[in-house]
Amino acid sequence: MTADNWKNVGISAGVGGICGGIGGGFGALGASATGSLLTSSAASPLIASTATNTLGYAVGTGMAGGMAGSYASTATQQILYGYNDPYELMQNTAVGGITGGVTSGALRVSNRISFNSISNKVLVSGKRTWGNRATLTDHFERHGHDFNARSENHYARMAHKFYVNRSNYQTKVDDNGVIRVYDKKTNSFGSYNPDSTTKTYFKPKSRNYFNNQPGK
Repeated sequence: MTADNWKNVGISAGVGGICGGIGGGFGALGASATGSLLTSSAASPLIASTATNTLGYAVGTGMAGGMAGSYASTATQQILYGYNDPYELMQNTAVGGITGGVTSGALRVSNRISFNSISNKVLVSGKRTWGNRATLTDHFERHGHDFNARSENHYARMAHKFYVNRSNYQTKVDDNGVIRVYDKKTNSFGSYNPDSTTKTYFKPKSRNYFNNQPGK
């Protein structure tokens, strides 16, 4: 084999390797992004934890995406260079799969740590807006479905957001400083302590409920 041939083989192998790495990386990113999207939209935490949010899922889909991307990119570069090398195709596909699996697994671990950190902060923040935390479970069980709340924390945060936007709705403040907020369009009612923490949040059965509440 001449020097020029070795040069061409070297260039092809190098390009193929780069294609394999790029294919693996993009496969991993795509798999991780898809897994994150499915996880965040899953209705059940059990489904999320057992299907899309596991390390095995991330590694497996990353490998599959990496192999597919590497195979396609290497085959393309072989066509462009005008040669056929099944060994290189197989080798780069394997490299892409390994790259994709490792990258996707690392992204999943990193994403999970970040997700947990953010979730914990939001959880604390949501519950802190509820006046008497001992009553939150009861209120969520009785009224959470009124707002399609996914959890106690979600329900508490929705109630607090309703209070924050109270200027858009009808409000009353009684002699004790209790603030009552009502949105006629959605029939949503919230009652809040003087320190702005939530007492309750629900949809009254009667449209006259707010009018019968004390305060001005």
